[in-house]
Amino acid sequence: MIADFSIEQLIEQYAPHIKKTLAADRQFVKAEFTHDGSHIVTVGYDASIRLWSTDLDEPQQVAINESHQGWVTGLAVHTAEARVFTSDSFGTISCFEYANSMLQPVWSNTDAHGGWVRDLALAPDGTTLVSASRDQTISTWDPNTGKRRNTFEGQGADIYTATWHPDSTTFATGDAKGNVVYRNATTGNIIKRFDAAELFAVQRLQDVGGVQSLTFSLDGNTLYAGGCKPNNGGNVQGIPLVFSFDLTGNRPDERLELGTSSDVYVRNITMHPDGFMLAVTNGNPGIGKLQLHRFGDEKPFYTNTKLMNCHHISLHPNKREFAVTTTSGGSNGNGRPLKDGKYIGSHSPVHILTFDKPDQNQAN
Repeated sequence: MIADFSIEQLIEQYAPHIKKTLAADRQFVKAEFTHDGSHIVTVGYDASIRLWSTDLDEPQQVAINESHQGWVTGLAVHTAEARVFTSDSFGTISCFEYANSMLQPVWSNTDAHGGWVRDLALAPDGTTLVSASRDQTISTWDPNTGKRRNTFEGQGADIYTATWHPDSTTFATGDAKGNVVYRNATTGNIIKRFDAAELFAVQRLQDVGGVQSLTFSLDGNTLYAGGCKPNNGGNVQGIPLVFSFDLTGNRPDERLELGTSSDVYVRNITMHPDGFMLAVTNGNPGIGKLQLHRFGDEKPFYTNTKLMNCHHISLHPNKREFAVTTTSGGSNGNGRPLKDGKYIGSHSPVHILTFDKPDQNQAN
């Protein structure tokens, strides 16, 4: 569709602008559109799940659930039903229904894993939920009942992320040491291992990096893994990298650099059906990039450096809008002084951007 576009045409067609911003006083890990695009669900470090209406010019919180006991970092939204799935740092996985401005518990498994459940992914056909955990195991679940189906081992490190193939029969997981494993969802048999070890380093006593994001191409022929090539520990510096692993055997694997060492991690990758990738990077406080990259090009055709500390993307069902989860600039850290006797914490603006042109009447 866009293969023959010039860079100028791509920018004219797809350079996004902020349509509205979800303002909050909490720090979120992820924000995802619901299946119909009418709401956004956020999860974060205060152990809450929040439901926001996006119909107004300024999104409004309409429901909150605080039943989790730890950081909520896993979030999967059902593609056809009013349900969301969440997981936390204490090993709990839960399911909620959102209706009538409420988040109603459906089921909860407080002993789903022996540690932090970092990520969740729901199969595109909605039949299986997969969880990725710090305990180095992957489990599959019945999303309707919360009953465990299988637990698979063999990853060899803390598992950071999981993603489903479009066929809903296979999935991939990525871990702290740059291992990417592609499996059959029913048997757990490993179909192929991919080497993304460049995304990992040991700096003195510190393990640095790991696979931060995974996603398949929409045709299922390519698996993308994002992270960075670490230069050091502590305040990590490193080149943001995306690996593309071919599943067909018809072309070589590739690597794409998306910035300099101060940009650090590729935190999230999303595929647009028109033929380009949306990616966000962050690492150093106050620095973050949103990038749009057409497949086959050497460089992104669009880069936005004004969205600080970007760490998640959610594409609206209409494919004309998307949400970017960020963190406030000047975020407080260790040793920062109090302001008027109070500790000023970080918060996470969620920006809803659109590819549509600004309304001329509003512009004038």
